Amino acid sequence: MYYTYDEVKKYHSSIKSEIDQLLRSLEEKIISARDNDSLPVYLTKYRVKSLDSLYLKTKRKPKPLDEITDCGGFRVLCLFEQDIFIVNDFLCKLLFQDGFRLSEFIVFNWKEQKDKDRLTLSATNNFGPGFIDHQPVKKDSGSLLSRRSSFAAL
Repeated sequence: MYYTYDEVKKYHSSIKSEIDQLLRSLEEKIISARDNDSLPVYLTKYRVKSLDSLYLKTKRKPKPLDEITDCGGFRVLCLFEQDIFIVNDFLCKLLFQDGFRLSEFIVFNWKEQKDKDRLTLSATNNFGPGFIDHQPVKKDSGSLLSRRSSFAAL
């Protein structure tokens, strides 16, 4: 399914504000938890996919616009590996309370992208906080594997 630049522009305009507001709200909650509850977060950053980037993605991967799942992104930086699991647990609980469900769970090694393992969970399930095993997974090489979670609105 191919779109004209104007069609993508109209779609981008309709979602940009909502995604930006959602990500800004998430950032405020994380910063508040960091300041009040000592959540071990060093830095947060979010972005909404640019119009040009969205348009080019429709050319590379022709599918309906509402099926593009990376129109926004949020990054949390922790100083220590063991903090990743504390922050991930906090985010899972926070997003579940805000009406999101986990739609994808990706396990990958931050040092070696080629070792990425992907597990896509069934969209019909409503996974709540606590279902994820937060124990670090060690590889034979001794490197620590990390987890990235993707959430979708209910």
